[in-house]
Amino acid sequence: MRIVFAGTPEPALPSLRRLIDSPHHDVVAVVTRPDAILASNTSSLSITEIGDATLRPDKVVGFHYFYPASIMPLIEIVEGEDTSAETTTAAVTFAQAIRKQPITCAEVPGFVVNRILNSGISEIWRDQEEQGLSIKKIDEGVGAANVVPMGPFFLTDLLGLDTVLHVAEHLQESYGDRFYVPEGMQRLVAAGKLGAKTGGDGVYTPQGEPAPA
Repeated sequence: MRIVFAGTPEPALPSLRRLIDSPHHDVVAVVTRPDAILASNTSSLSITEIGDATLRPDKVVGFHYFYPASIMPLIEIVEGEDTSAETTTAAVTFAQAIRKQPITCAEVPGFVVNRILNSGISEIWRDQEEQGLSIKKIDEGVGAANVVPMGPFFLTDLLGLDTVLHVAEHLQESYGDRFYVPEGMQRLVAAGKLGAKTGGDGVYTPQGEPAPA
């Protein structure tokens, strides 16, 4: 059995979208062997829904790395409603083979880590906006405590504001207002300022200073 991680070049996307939108489609069947596993690095998309777009949903599993993937050992292996035990076992075995620490979980909004992480970061986001606190001082304080690798706002820039915002909105929709969606982040995403992926212009400017509110 093989686990296949596929990246799609930008020029191929229109053709792939036409294939996905066609009435008779199964991307996994078209581009892989029958025993191949489709593993998604998503931090919030539904593994069950991804599986529903194939004829082999039992071969679809979440395989979520954490940033930076070359350093962080943890991998979330997420089981959709149709993911088979054989597929989960293959994913765990592969994670161990590349010297990662796998944990398995059923599909719930936020999986394990984002649900825990965002419950804490939500309080930081909320207090920062309600009290007008300095994001730079927050990042410096959290970093100095040595409980996480970096401050929450700097991490958001590295991950991409659009990705972090999507997760925050998804968690709020799923669990209510105990998960906070920062208005400042919504404004930055609307302006196309997504952090490192847009040249470093996001929560911080490319010069390393907090962006204007």
